[in-house]
Amino acid sequence: MSKKLILAIFTFLLVLISNVNADSLFRTILVTTQPISFYFDGIKSVEEKPGTFFNGKKDVPLSLVYEETTYVPLRYVAEKLGKEVGWDQNTKSIWVGKKPTRFEPETVQSSLTRKSDHALFGLRINQTELDVIKLLGQPNRVDKSKLGYEWWIYNQDYKKYIQVGIKNGKVVDLYSNAEELIISDNLKLGDTKAELQKNYSLLPTVKVNYDNANFEIANDLNKRPLVLINNVPFIFYIDKHNQDRITAIRSMTVENLIKSQSYSFRFFYTNKEPAYAPPALTAEEQDLVNQSNEKQIFDLTNVIRARYGLAALKWNENVANVARKHSLDMLTHNYFDHTSKTTGLDPFQRLTRSGITYKSAGENIAMGQFDAIEAHEGWMNSLGHRENILNKDFTMLGVGAKGEYYTQNFIRK
Repeated sequence: MSKKLILAIFTFLLVLISNVNADSLFRTILVTTQPISFYFDGIKSVEEKPGTFFNGKKDVPLSLVYEETTYVPLRYVAEKLGKEVGWDQNTKSIWVGKKPTRFEPETVQSSLTRKSDHALFGLRINQTELDVIKLLGQPNRVDKSKLGYEWWIYNQDYKKYIQVGIKNGKVVDLYSNAEELIISDNLKLGDTKAELQKNYSLLPTVKVNYDNANFEIANDLNKRPLVLINNVPFIFYIDKHNQDRITAIRSMTVENLIKSQSYSFRFFYTNKEPAYAPPALTAEEQDLVNQSNEKQIFDLTNVIRARYGLAALKWNENVANVARKHSLDMLTHNYFDHTSKTTGLDPFQRLTRSGITYKSAGENIAMGQFDAIEAHEGWMNSLGHRENILNKDFTMLGVGAKGEYYTQNFIRK
């Protein structure tokens, strides 16, 4: 076989392989060029070839339109205004007008050290777990979430409490109701819903794309406005009993927002139905999630008490067992009530029958909330439940979670 023939076969195979892999290497971007007219200081610019200009080497389009945005070359605009344009290859710098006598080397600022705009204690969705450790250190506790990721819990200082959801080494969920939380220069906890509306568009329907489907999410503008900031979902929890002030903030991936099903939605798809349901859990996994929800409800209760200047409650395992039994009773027998449908006992009788002595007691129950965060925020927007959480006389708390049934029992010894 001749060398020329071998070379021809090799060239053909190379072209064939390049064509086969083209979809994975390139993405087509549709742009359009239009004969747009330009005016400078009220005078129309006349070009030899309408819609183009000479860039020193050849005629190029005066404008490109991509996704309804028009792009105009910097060189064209600057030179029409009498400004020279240059490029420094070493520092990757563009200069307009007077050439700098010295080019400063580019400094890349870490996402952990720059100003934390739209971040929860400096953290954002999709940062790495290494970023989290650099900023916050190792978590005080690691919990299991219903959506399969880990919750890293930072509860050493209730004024800086934060939960960080980690999956495959990336941040996928963030939540805090801590006193020192600031979301941006213009927004922090304690600001009003009216101030939130000044900074962000609160829409009745939020549209997102997930798993090749278009979702339309019915927003809860009353208690949990959902806002997309740089295409990242943020939930602002509103305290209806404190002048409609922001009481907590949660940020998560679009996938987690959809799979949590915390908002009603509808979706449209062409071929395959999107995977919008939360993952099925084994009995062992659900038990771990239950334990995590119990601990988080305990923490969130103490965080909000700290914000109101109240003493932290102590965990009481015997009280927690009473709460667990009631949550399980409601789950097993499909009811929702403070009085058991199977035993007829009310919360105070259940505590007494379990040998627990107390001077005063209270109970909160919730059903249908996706996780501890949603259960807690729901209680805080219900006056009676809120009064139990912020009761200055209570000293101990036990929490019982079974599936989407939650029980809090408060006592004062």
